[in-house]
Amino acid sequence: MPRLDYTDYDYDSLVEQLTNVIKLTETWKDNYQSSTGQTLIQLFSYIANLLMYYIERRAQEGYLGTAQLRTSLVNLVQLVGYKPSRKVSATGTLKFSISAAHTDISIPDNTLCQGGDLYFLIRTTQGGRGS
Repeated sequence: MPRLDYTDYDYDSLVEQLTNVIKLTETWKDNYQSSTGQTLIQLFSYIANLLMYYIERRAQEGYLGTAQLRTSLVNLVQLVGYKPSRKVSATGTLKFSISAAHTDISIPDNTLCQGGDLYFLIRTTQGGRGS
């Protein structure tokens, strides 16, 4: 009995291959298009096509170049000793200078400051004023 071509697994090819293999058997004579046998062939072809799709997607998750899921990427880079960390904004102290004395100066939250080519966004810390 001939083997099925596992590299050509789209639905139509699977239906054609299964139909051709079954035609070679002596016991299966139900080959017309609207038969119950053809319905079973189409059902098995659909399931095989769906399973091969999911198998290929999972196989792609095993390589850095083709992985789509974050969990796959994290697992892959941990194999080479890299420990990914979460995105955390940098923190620091921003010092303002004024030439004359003022009694009350407030810097609102989300104020954008620039120093050279760098931009800083003032965030409120612990419910107090901006720092």
